Amino acid sequence: MIAPMRAAALAAGMAGLAACALEDAPGDGAVEWTPVPFSALPGWAEDRHDEAATALRRSCERLDTLPASRSLGAGGVAGAAGDWRPICRALAERGDGAARDFFERWFVPHGAAVEGLFTGYYEPTLAASTTPSDVYATPLYARPDDLVSVALGDFRADFAGERIAGRVVDGRL
Repeated sequence: MIAPMRAAALAAGMAGLAACALEDAPGDGAVEWTPVPFSALPGWAEDRHDEAATALRRSCERLDTLPASRSLGAGGVAGAAGDWRPICRALAERGDGAARDFFERWFVPHGAAVEGLFTGYYEPTLAASTTPSDVYATPLYARPDDLVSVALGDFRADFAGERIAGRVVDGRL
C-alpha cells in the first residue's frame, strides 16, 4: 500500500515540507538538486493525490500557528512559515479531485544526487487482521526494542506535544 503514495510523498518531500534531514554525507556533503518533471516520478499518474493533499493540509494547520518568519527545515531549506501561506490558501480553495493539478502547479519535484542517509516521514494506514488468512498472511511486528521516542517539549517549550522517534547509533539519534 505504501508504493502508490511514494511519488506524491516525494513531490511534497522534495518541496521541503516533509521533515527531512541529510546526515553526515561523506566528503563535503554537498547535495546536487536537479528539477525533474512530474512524469519522471514513478507512479505519479496513479498516485492517490488527495491523500497527499490531506497530509499537506494537516501541515498547513500547524504552519498557520507559526510566526511568518519562522525558519523551516534544517538550515531553512524549506523557507519560512510565511512562504507556505499562499500554497496553503490555494490548497484550501481547491476543488475535490483537483489535488494532482494542485501539486503540479505549486511544486517542482527535484532529484537529489548525494551519498548519505536521506530520511523522510509519513503516517501509514494499514489494513490488518488479528488472524492470518490468504489476504493477511504477513504479520505486523511489535515496536523494535531499540526504538527511542523523544518528547521535544522537554527541550524547548514551543515544541510541547511534539515527538520524534529513532534509534541511537554511535551516540546519535
